[in-house]
Amino acid sequence: MIINNSCRIIDDCNCKYLLIITAKYPKTSIVVGVVVVVLTGSGPVKNVTTTEVTATSAKAAWLNPNYPNGIIFYYHIILSIQKENSSDYENIMVFKEDPSQNVLYLSDMKPYRKYQISVSAFTAAGRGNPTSIEFMTESSIPGPPHNVTAEPTGSKCLVIRCFYPKEPRGIIRGYRISLSKSPDFSNREKVYYKRVKKHFANRRDAVVKVIINLVPHTAYYAMIQACAYEYDARKKRYGAEVIIGPVYMVEPSKLLFV
Repeated sequence: MIINNSCRIIDDCNCKYLLIITAKYPKTSIVVGVVVVVLTGSGPVKNVTTTEVTATSAKAAWLNPNYPNGIIFYYHIILSIQKENSSDYENIMVFKEDPSQNVLYLSDMKPYRKYQISVSAFTAAGRGNPTSIEFMTESSIPGPPHNVTAEPTGSKCLVIRCFYPKEPRGIIRGYRISLSKSPDFSNREKVYYKRVKKHFANRRDAVVKVIINLVPHTAYYAMIQACAYEYDARKKRYGAEVIIGPVYMVEPSKLLFV
């Protein structure tokens, strides 16, 4: 008996092969065909992109893999956010999308944060090779500065201190400080701007602004807001305010608290 084997590809994308076995006898021969399905993970999806990116949302899209290696049951998508002060990412969401839909709308994201999205096709062989990209959400209105203090160092001098917002939502370029004699700031008497140097913009040290030539023996209220630039670097975004006061402009030894 002599046995010969041959193999033909039926469906390369679905990994189907026809294995032909021929057994030859002295007076006859028998031919047997067997369909073999080889389970192999899907190839990577193509052209993963993010568009329509805002401070809290984005649209992700992708194309089918060149070699799905079977029927795609769904797309497996992982959304990760970069940890603060680290290059590592933390998985925050997992999606299973219908294979007929190659678009995913993301929401409830954090402003001015770096994200990573990973897309892979899921077949009978399991999850295929993922394709990943990184993207940034846009900036938004900064959160309020924290640990704000206002201390008179004389009857005409006021020292304002504050710390970087816990939620900057962008690159902080400075602080706007407004003074008023009324707590509702219906009449802002003085407005100051404390610029932060670019290479110190994200430092957590205190920002200090010294205001002089104020009216002695007068009570002032101070409003402090962080400021971030938009991408065109011409428009400013002022964040949530912190109001403190009243602060009485007298010598520290004569300071009265109400």
